[in-house]
Amino acid sequence: MRFAFGMLVVTVILLGACSDGKRRMHSWSEDVQLDDGRMIRVEREVELRQTGGAGGPGSSYELRSMIRFPHEMLLPDWEIPLRALVLYRDADTQEWAIVASPSICPLWEERGSPPGGYFEFRSKGSWWAPVPLAETSHGRKTNLLVAYDGRELPAHVTLDDKKQHQSSGLSDEHELSIDLAPGVFKCAPYRTQQQQ
Repeated sequence: MRFAFGMLVVTVILLGACSDGKRRMHSWSEDVQLDDGRMIRVEREVELRQTGGAGGPGSSYELRSMIRFPHEMLLPDWEIPLRALVLYRDADTQEWAIVASPSICPLWEERGSPPGGYFEFRSKGSWWAPVPLAETSHGRKTNLLVAYDGRELPAHVTLDDKKQHQSSGLSDEHELSIDLAPGVFKCAPYRTQQQQ
């Protein structure tokens, strides 16, 4: 009994050491290139929880992620704790769409485990409705900054800044384009291991 209690205390201490749970806020404005060639400027805010192994590399995930649009677009703020990847206007439906992905696998599972790890949201007046990933989203290249954890950002991110950050190797392959090919999204092995 004493041994079991001692092991429990050691486990709790080790878990605490491996997950310091530091919070980090980022806020910036960002140029976004749209399909029709126009460029808009959005305001972004992200709050991350950074975790790290004892002496090893860590990871981070979104506690809060917000995009504020120019007033003339008449879009509500998008505020969902996921990593926004793509913003576009669907030519067929004229709806604005955001495709996002979780930064950690448990969040993917909690939100329904969609194929490819992608979540899509469509503007519906005063809110963003979650919808299945549309065909019009497949194959799109990321046009929002995704490489923002673990680094300082300028107050304004230009297209050139974004290109430099995205090519730094810190972004997962599935974050750089909407790709449903097997093996691109890395949470499927996680899920299989957890179920065994």
